[in-house]
Amino acid sequence: MKILLTGFEPFGDLKVNPSQDILERIMDGHTLCNLHEINTTILPVSFDSAGARIKKTIQEFKPDAILSLGLSEGSDSITLERKAMNLKQDTGVLNTKNINGPKLILFGRPISYKSTLPLERIYRSLKDRNIPVTMSDNAGKYICNYVFYLACHQIKLLKNSGKAGFIHVPLMLEQTLESTSDIPSLPLNLMVNAIESCIEIIITSFRL
Repeated sequence: MKILLTGFEPFGDLKVNPSQDILERIMDGHTLCNLHEINTTILPVSFDSAGARIKKTIQEFKPDAILSLGLSEGSDSITLERKAMNLKQDTGVLNTKNINGPKLILFGRPISYKSTLPLERIYRSLKDRNIPVTMSDNAGKYICNYVFYLACHQIKLLKNSGKAGFIHVPLMLEQTLESTSDIPSLPLNLMVNAIESCIEIIITSFRL
């Protein structure tokens, strides 16, 4: 089975991005890699560059499943995104208000794509393991939602019954230990275990 995992490079004041560190730890572990063909891509935090890279990677790799990760600062849980909207707030600078309002990602395409990952099973599994997890219907209008939407669209074009979805992760506890503020976070090991569990459930869903 061919699985594409994507994360993001650090941005702003962040020296590391948890989505990248999680994927690197999973690949270093080799457990899943020994059983399946896994490709990881770390995307730049740029609409044009991230969009071009994920489109090219999907077209060349032709994955059976895509799991994209992104950072949600301020969150205290693993957040399973239910849908990607055909909207982007492309300001050139993250988190800056665009006075012209959001724009369409792709003209003439669906207003949204639903995640095709087994989110209910993933949610129950993480809950049973006491891993903080939530569901969300709003992946934002920035690069995370943009990549999510493009991944859903591209895998649909492959016509191989592939699955695609997006998960937001919080900051790592290791990033916040020196802060004097109470910043929400989770330990890296916990998040690695959570995402590995997600991948295993995705793989199992193809056998059902």
